[in-house]
Amino acid sequence: MNTGNLCECLRAFVAGEPALPPLDAAGWAQAQAHRLAATLYHMRAGAGHEERQIAYRTWANQAAAHLRRVDCLARHWPRGAPAPLLIKGADLAEHVYRDPGARRMSDLDLVVPPSEFEAVARALGRVADAVDVPRFEAFPGDPPYELAFRFGDVTLEVHRALQPFHRGGPAAERLYENASPGVLDGLPIRIPSPLDRVLIWLTNQSKGSFQDDLADYLDLALLLRALPGPRPYRAVGDAARAAGLGRPLALAIRRLAATGIFPDPLPALPDWDDRLASLLLPDVTTPALDLPAWRFQALKVWLAPDGRRGGILARGAYTVGRRLYSQVSGTKTMSPG
Repeated sequence: MNTGNLCECLRAFVAGEPALPPLDAAGWAQAQAHRLAATLYHMRAGAGHEERQIAYRTWANQAAAHLRRVDCLARHWPRGAPAPLLIKGADLAEHVYRDPGARRMSDLDLVVPPSEFEAVARALGRVADAVDVPRFEAFPGDPPYELAFRFGDVTLEVHRALQPFHRGGPAAERLYENASPGVLDGLPIRIPSPLDRVLIWLTNQSKGSFQDDLADYLDLALLLRALPGPRPYRAVGDAARAAGLGRPLALAIRRLAATGIFPDPLPALPDWDDRLASLLLPDVTTPALDLPAWRFQALKVWLAPDGRRGGILARGAYTVGRRLYSQVSGTKTMSPG
């Protein structure tokens, strides 16, 4: 898929160049396929009148949706509850792009200290229209690692962990402690550290077996460029390995390099195993699509820390057992992960 013109524009933006290369018709078509139309409006990328109108409408819709979520959070966050840690899309929109319409998202993700999760969940549950429990990779009897509180068309996802417990990942307590204070629409919040933003990005991509697109790698490029200190790549490598995210980081660096949008030298690429894993994924310039189940599961096992693979394999065996039981008994399973 020819994304050369689009990637050239993204590279100039990441590099902070004052003038971006104009986008041709193919570049704008690819931007829409990769969820980047509103981002390119934010970047003030040059294009024709019709393309600019499409980009503006997309940006305006995303900005309005984000502001509705922020207003909902400010109105319904329980009094006396700890300030929520803003993560993923909402944090990126507010604190990386600094533009509420620049990045597409579907909900607002928050982290609270695990010791406070149950109290916050009870308080929000009393006022929400509905509460959804994620079934992704859940074992029977597992407490939910997150809950989704729906208020009309707005969803607030409150986490006490970034992903199912058996998968590990960065500790929510550590993310919360490392965060800095901030304010969002009058509500005190917590803002992730630059290094933790990379770990959150890696966890999210690993959880989804890297079903990604150029919008994801633009996020990663901006996060890496924002890392502080004289040796930022060593710091992020050490932190990723400590959190069990060494393999996701290796794969992410390889795929980011393949986009050509990062203007600086990247760390030396790791060994053969991430090259092999990358063969299970579509080319990075292909818009995100669902992987065949065997590829998704194989990547999930490879991406996991060595000490966590047993839990993932056990969860896979449980899923297969449930599906076989449902085929024999004629009942439906409710667990897709």
